[in-house]
Amino acid sequence: MHVGSSSGSRFCPSPEEYETHLKACFTSEEDNEIWCAQSEGGYPCLSILVKGEQAVVNYFAQEGGDMAASFGDENAAGSIDFCGGQYEIAAYQVIPAADAMKCALAFFQSQEIPDCIEWEEL
Repeated sequence: MHVGSSSGSRFCPSPEEYETHLKACFTSEEDNEIWCAQSEGGYPCLSILVKGEQAVVNYFAQEGGDMAASFGDENAAGSIDFCGGQYEIAAYQVIPAADAMKCALAFFQSQEIPDCIEWEEL
């Protein structure tokens, strides 16, 4: 699996290497933007924005195709900035970073939209 992030890109051939690298991405910076796909720039892919213990996950089936975003607390109002204000995310799409990690690990196995979190189709 190819992992691109704010701190660089890397191909991770095994689930163990993938998990180790993702953990480093989740904790390496205050904010991080992570892309996971079988090949660099490929689809399907997961986009994960991480800010401390908060995250938002987007699933892209194909370029210009089906997309979905993580669905957290439906009662959350407002928005949250990620990556130094580069992204403004609806607060209800934010989930715990630990759940985003579970989602990324499940994606390694099937490249299908993971069922370990709730999704909103976009």
